[in-house]
Amino acid sequence: MPRDSVASTVTQPLNHTKRPTEVVVATALLWGSLAIAIPYALRRFSRYTDMESLGYAVCDGAVIFALQAWLIQKTWRGRNWARITMLILCVIGAAFLSPVFLLVFRRPTFAGFVLVGQALMQAFALYLVFAEPGRRWFTVSSQAVEEVP
Repeated sequence: MPRDSVASTVTQPLNHTKRPTEVVVATALLWGSLAIAIPYALRRFSRYTDMESLGYAVCDGAVIFALQAWLIQKTWRGRNWARITMLILCVIGAAFLSPVFLLVFRRPTFAGFVLVGQALMQAFALYLVFAEPGRRWFTVSSQAVEEVP
């Protein structure tokens, strides 16, 4: 192969428009994790007797749901900051929920299994977007976004 063709192959930009399968699976897992939270949240809301507490819980749940949906959508679009933000929020959430995880294994409940299922789905999704080829796609996508005038 001539030296010029090798050099041109090396300098060609990666195709950042083709989303890797890992990113597709990761975002599907994140959407699934968010979807299974809906019945759990509705069940939790039904336990409130005080309307003020219920209103606060619904607003809190809606804000968290909207934030997660927005971050998943931005992750789908290849925004590097979105996957990093998701990782940070998941680590913080895991730190706060670690006592709850311990209770789940002492006395299993449906809500506990939902919580563990969500955590596993999110952890695997984050692994997929931080491991290769997902990581490379986000890096290239971020650089492409920054270069656009």
